[in-house]
Amino acid sequence: MATPLPTLDTPPGGGVANAAERFTDALRQHGETVRAAGSGRWIATCPAHADKSPSLSVTERAGDPGRVLAHCHAGCQLVDVVASLGLELRDLFDGSPERVPYRYDSGRVAWRVLETGSRRKQFRQTGTDRPAELWRLAHVREGVEAGADVFVTEGEEDALTLEAIAAPQRIAATTAPMGAANWSQVDYGILAGAPVIVVADNDTAGVRRGLELTTHLESIGAVVRGVVTARDGLNDVTDALAAWTGDAPMTLEDLRSETVAQYRARVGGDVATAEPDRARVAQGGSFIFDSEDNDEPIWGDAERVAWAPGESCMVYSAPGVGKSTLAGLLVRARMGLERVVLGMPVRADERRVLYLAADRPRQIARALRRQFTEDERPVLDERLRVWRGPLLDDLAAHPMLLLELAREAGAGTLVVDSIKDVAARLSEDEGGRSFNVARQHCLAEGVEVLELHHARKAPGEGRRSLNLDDVYGSTWLVAGAGSVLGLIGEATDTTVELRGMRVPRGDVGPLKVAIDRARGTMSAEHAPTALDALRGQGALLAKQVAQIQYGRDDVTRAEESRTRRELDKLTKLGQVERLPVRGVAGGVERIAYVAATESGGMP
Repeated sequence: MATPLPTLDTPPGGGVANAAERFTDALRQHGETVRAAGSGRWIATCPAHADKSPSLSVTERAGDPGRVLAHCHAGCQLVDVVASLGLELRDLFDGSPERVPYRYDSGRVAWRVLETGSRRKQFRQTGTDRPAELWRLAHVREGVEAGADVFVTEGEEDALTLEAIAAPQRIAATTAPMGAANWSQVDYGILAGAPVIVVADNDTAGVRRGLELTTHLESIGAVVRGVVTARDGLNDVTDALAAWTGDAPMTLEDLRSETVAQYRARVGGDVATAEPDRARVAQGGSFIFDSEDNDEPIWGDAERVAWAPGESCMVYSAPGVGKSTLAGLLVRARMGLERVVLGMPVRADERRVLYLAADRPRQIARALRRQFTEDERPVLDERLRVWRGPLLDDLAAHPMLLLELAREAGAGTLVVDSIKDVAARLSEDEGGRSFNVARQHCLAEGVEVLELHHARKAPGEGRRSLNLDDVYGSTWLVAGAGSVLGLIGEATDTTVELRGMRVPRGDVGPLKVAIDRARGTMSAEHAPTALDALRGQGALLAKQVAQIQYGRDDVTRAEESRTRRELDKLTKLGQVERLPVRGVAGGVERIAYVAATESGGMP
């Protein structure tokens, strides 16, 4: 299928563990005979067959990073040798199998982190070269010059898997950084005129990439010979190798190989799956009249909605007031561990929650530890994923980054803690716009977003009169949020106030919220309605009613106006009556309000 290539000496790995020691120790533990055959070389009996005369040669190749070359002279496949020892291909490279760095020739490093107790992976990257280069660019160039088939996979591990499956036949396998959604940010120019096979994953992002990448490669003059995928029920070629049960070693022919036309015909008709961007396009009448306003709120009820589906919810306050505590309660509810937060129901989601602990992750861990028990660990391991520390790229340069992280985690809810730690230059319109675009990409694909942010004013500087203008940063932050909730108080307060500065429906708050900071709990006591404030009080001005509602004398004009609007609404319903009141000596006439059931008894 391909022209042989020289053996690759320096694939990824690197760092904290020596692969040669790991491999030879595993041979000895398996009961194999291992003897040194020179510096960095060993001869051993092969664990993949009944080997009486040592036929496995093991060679350590130095470099940054180093690797192990193993060859069974009796004909056993490398993947079978490795599997017999309970290892995986990544164990042949220096570095911990749970934390593998894939190094690019440009200096970019893509870290693959395997979560403890599972095969689920996370990826972290350094380097922001634009356009990004293909992985092992020198190796790819070598393959192109030799006329070999170049396999373009969706990940570094799949590239290694393909080369192992193809052995002893040599191929050039490569991939690109930044995930399936960002293939267009990669320079594929080296593949012009080369025979190329696209390797596609069997998930939504993989199908879309497979369709778009084949078209792009054809447009630059690459000879796209086909598309390779794992068989139905498996996501990628590494999964296919892990699930292989055939009597003979797996080969490239055991993967599903299609022409580009066959692949397009098989997956291209499912627009919603294959091309999610087009799925965002709706007919005009459907978009306008088939309203989703009656969808069940994420947080709220029929009368008041604090967080609506398809719209982000921002919670802002001064430092230490309780944003992370409130976020933890909402996370519990989204995972089905709570049903009500601050007196309002929260809709659970079967998908995972991804928590971006970008702002002091150790402190966030301590805060969340107060809200969960050890008995809930299995739920947390399955339903919650946490990103620790700042993002590894700028949202202005990589607007799909938040969505990619959510996709990788399988998350339906994204918690950003906090906005200032994932987005740069928030005081500038370009910075605020970049975050808003990243947020909207998540919402457009059904990932709900909860954001924590901070107020412009410091405690003691008018904190009791916070409004939307006091949200720190560009107006893009507030303009793009569906809900904006303010937590008003100080870090030492045991009672704070929650106000819905802007909500999709109804009035949320003001709520007096009691915080037990030691246990990480919050409980709400609803402020009295305007009608509650009037009962038994006789005639009151709107400002006096607001003072009763908010429990303080220094109400703001905005709060007084909100109370007046509520009183006017109650007047139309016949529950409150308006009474003109003249000032002393014929002063300016003002309007007082009285509960309708009490007006008859007034003097």
